[in-house]
Amino acid sequence: MRVFLHGSEGRPPSAEMVMFATPAADPGRPKGEVPELWVTNDGTPVSFTIEFRHGEAEVEPTLGKYLVERGMAHKTRLVLPGYWN
Repeated sequence: MRVFLHGSEGRPPSAEMVMFATPAADPGRPKGEVPELWVTNDGTPVSFTIEFRHGEAEVEPTLGKYLVERGMAHKTRLVLPGYWN
């Protein structure tokens, strides 16, 4: 799944950016079953490194859904009216 970053206040995102996420350890994550990819065999949360190139990154679908739901990334490059208000 592709996810996108928006720049700040109308400026494009930087050429390269790295984001770190540990969704299984996020206390704000919706309750429910944790995907196998998010924990090791002994139940330790896995930390992911997401590398954005020109505001775009390719991630595993459950991780992408998490990033979008938590507002850390977007499904589209489009910036809708009122985004910075």
